[in-house]
Amino acid sequence: LKGYRRTAVFALNSTCNCRCIMCDMWQQPQEFISLQDAKRILDFLLRRRFLIVYLTGGEPTLHPDITEIVKYADQLGLVTSMVTNGTSSPDVIALLKKAGLYLLGVSIDHWDPEICETIRRYPNIMERQRRSMVYSKEIGIRTYALAFLNPFLLRDGVENLVRYVNREMKVPLGICFPTKCEVNSYRLGSLLSEGELYKYAKEGVGKLLSLK
Repeated sequence: LKGYRRTAVFALNSTCNCRCIMCDMWQQPQEFISLQDAKRILDFLLRRRFLIVYLTGGEPTLHPDITEIVKYADQLGLVTSMVTNGTSSPDVIALLKKAGLYLLGVSIDHWDPEICETIRRYPNIMERQRRSMVYSKEIGIRTYALAFLNPFLLRDGVENLVRYVNREMKVPLGICFPTKCEVNSYRLGSLLSEGELYKYAKEGVGKLLSLK
């Protein structure tokens, strides 16, 4: 892999069917990149010797051409990774597998279903996420859970989610935390204040570093 170490985070759309407390994506104008433009960008990434393309959104499975985008990236030889909120159907996951998706991350926020619904504001979201992870593994996609360092998780112990995901879901757990930058492909906000975001992130990272 020497010389091919770059990962591109590629936001395909701003559409999302969740209304998460830590994100205001659902309030933004609903936009999709065209299939033609997506292919042009993937061609550019290949020329620039990128190895991995990390497909995100919004909720990327809501993009009408998502399987074609994954298929084209796979045909170019790019390693395709995607993160989803877990609401898509098994049929969509199966099509992504057929298109060549290499890695799928499924969001999870807590081990308590009621708290998960409070955070995502989507009915029965935890069960849908669980089913997505189980099915993705069953059909042979490399699968992991992805958690945002939300206030509920920090209050109840991020280390408990690590254990829950590893033992109950039997998948690895990735952690993401809030960032701010001057230039981005889309606005990303939150119902939490900036001070709260950084406070929770600092506490969460400290807890994670203390795990053995």
